[in-house]
Amino acid sequence: MFKRLSLMLILSVILLCAGCAVGSETTTPDNTDIQQILVGTEGTYKPFNFMDEDGNLIGYDIDVLKEVDRRIDALSFDFVAAQWDSLFLGMESGKYHMVADQLVQTEERRQKYQFAENSYFSAMTYLVVREDESEENTLKDLEGKTIGVSVATLYANLLEEYNKENNDAITIRYYEGNITSIFQDLEAGRIDAAMNDKFIINDSIETLGLKIKTAGDPIDVSLCYHLFPQGAEGDALREKVDEALDAMIADGTLAEISISWFGEDLS
Repeated sequence: MFKRLSLMLILSVILLCAGCAVGSETTTPDNTDIQQILVGTEGTYKPFNFMDEDGNLIGYDIDVLKEVDRRIDALSFDFVAAQWDSLFLGMESGKYHMVADQLVQTEERRQKYQFAENSYFSAMTYLVVREDESEENTLKDLEGKTIGVSVATLYANLLEEYNKENNDAITIRYYEGNITSIFQDLEAGRIDAAMNDKFIINDSIETLGLKIKTAGDPIDVSLCYHLFPQGAEGDALREKVDEALDAMIADGTLAEISISWFGEDLS
């Protein structure tokens, strides 16, 4: 009798444990097929990528990739804010799977990384001068003077190319970090001009109250791309992102995102 009761008790425990295992298995979602993609971005480049009042990354660059994310079931994008000069090193070391930060193609970057086939923004570069300046509207006007730019940017590259063709006619002062210190030095008279996208310039004037302005017509229009590491993993991710961007361009979604941020289609 005792043996029979013991056996029944053991069987009951086994069945109970098996039931618990089955129950837990059916209520746990299987996310093993979703790959987390870490996207490096500056987070201080309003209106393209910046922090809202709650510390969340927002902006045009962010919204574009959120829509890409929505269209690719197998991927989940997470955004990581980092200083400009650490974005490339971070991707090289595997800290980020890609970078989204208004990047234009240069020969140096093409040798080390790969760009998406589709661009997602057309950036217009303007000169920035002090508010009371009326004679400096072109690079020719600024020969013999000093222009401040962030290191390893489109703006630095434009000035370096200009100097190659014009016997180093302009003194280039390089800055690390975000654009604020450049604009503040310009207002204070420590440099004669700067260069940047018109939306960055206008936002800095509004938020910082700086007495600076855009000068003349755009001196350059460049296409911006997402950046990926070289190799098989970078290839696979780039292909997925490009496929989503193809669809967004075709159905007008990319244009809609641009209009929502800038009031016009700059995609």
